[in-house]
Amino acid sequence: MNNKIEKNNFYESLKNILPSGRDTTYKQINFVMLDTYWNIGNQNEKLFVSKYQLCLPTEEELRAEIGRDVLELGL
Repeated sequence: MNNKIEKNNFYESLKNILPSGRDTTYKQINFVMLDTYWNIGNQNEKLFVSKYQLCLPTEEELRAEIGRDVLELGL
């Protein structure tokens, strides 16, 4: 009889441990995925900004094309 009680206690403890471990695992995986996608997005943003800046005209080109007065007004 005592052996059966010990087995039941063991199985009950497993029923509590496994869901807790599963929930912790899900939370950790979600955090790692979020961090990974955040870093990928950050790299893409840096790449986009650097490519965009390469396409921008220089101040001299803007002055020649638009005119000095427009640049001084900040338009």
